[in-house]
Amino acid sequence: MKQTLTCCHCGKIVKRNARIKGQRYCGALNCQQARKNKWEKNKLIQDKQYKENRKNQKEQWRKARPGYEYQRSYRKDHPQYEIKNKASQNRRNEKKQKIVKTDASNSTGGFPSGLYKIFPYTTDTRINIVKTDALVVEIRRYQGLQT
Repeated sequence: MKQTLTCCHCGKIVKRNARIKGQRYCGALNCQQARKNKWEKNKLIQDKQYKENRKNQKEQWRKARPGYEYQRSYRKDHPQYEIKNKASQNRRNEKKQKIVKTDASNSTGGFPSGLYKIFPYTTDTRINIVKTDALVVEIRRYQGLQT
């Protein structure tokens, strides 16, 4: 038997463990996790009972730990995550212009009375309209008829 093996995950040549027959992965944590993931993926495909049991276990775990409680406890236990996430969100927000209330007029005097044409308006892809059911239009003064 060869004294070394090439790890199937990382590709490193490592010394073989004599106690493990058919060893294909090295002892690194990420390689062992890859081995376990591959085993479970194959087990889920081949063993329907195992797949059903895993599904039931995950459902029970989710019921016992609602998502918002998990997120709240994660943020509490990992304050650096919250700081990093806020900074990332601020960077994303700087790239986008937000229109929160699209039916509000920006001019204080309103529009003068008269005839207007209304055209559909396509927004810039960088503009994020939070109120998604709003109809965005362009209003132009109609020059054809004078009142």
